[in-house]
Amino acid sequence: MCGAPFELDMITPPGVKKRAGRLPELDMITPPGVKKRAGRLPELDMITPPGVKKRAGRLPELDNINRRYDMNEILEILEKNARATPEEIAKMLDITPASVKNSIKKLEKEGVILKYKTIINKEIIREEDSGVRALIEVRVTPQKNVGFEAIAERIYQFPEVTSCYLMSGAYDLLIVVEGSNIQKVASFVAEKLSSMENVRGTATHFILKKYKEDGDILKQPQSSKRPAITL
Repeated sequence: MCGAPFELDMITPPGVKKRAGRLPELDMITPPGVKKRAGRLPELDMITPPGVKKRAGRLPELDNINRRYDMNEILEILEKNARATPEEIAKMLDITPASVKNSIKKLEKEGVILKYKTIINKEIIREEDSGVRALIEVRVTPQKNVGFEAIAERIYQFPEVTSCYLMSGAYDLLIVVEGSNIQKVASFVAEKLSSMENVRGTATHFILKKYKEDGDILKQPQSSKRPAITL
């Protein structure tokens, strides 16, 4: 027909139906056993693995992935608020309280959750004898075959040591030490820490004031607005 494009019958593969006004219906590309519905792509039932449930309008239910995702969210909630109940957590995550309780029990058993702590703002209740805290940089000589592990274990066994970290940079270990006063911390460093074999040097930094701890801003005590009395 004049003015009309050529009808390229030769490109239509054998066995493929050609309909007027549309592209050829490629029936031959639908794999055996796969259903084809009008107006949509073939339903690939064959890609759903055996034993995995498939629900209408959603991907296969991957229980293991969902369970791990729920556990991570439970940990995030408890890390921010250790007093959150299973019922409150379940409502936040749209899951059952029973599943929350089971997840928490599993996390505690595996040692993921060690304990539930309260952050206390000691700046408000500080007294003269309320104790001091110091950050101590420790340079050590690593031991053959065990590296820093053996010396770190000996150090963190001291009751005065509340935290111990292996660091990169100019020193090797960073420890947090608490004592009733500056003299107690100084005695610990001189008599117990510095005298240890493989300890090459230390640097002690006393904490004077805390503004933020574990992500929480510590409210500072209100100074008295009463004018000073001058005699």
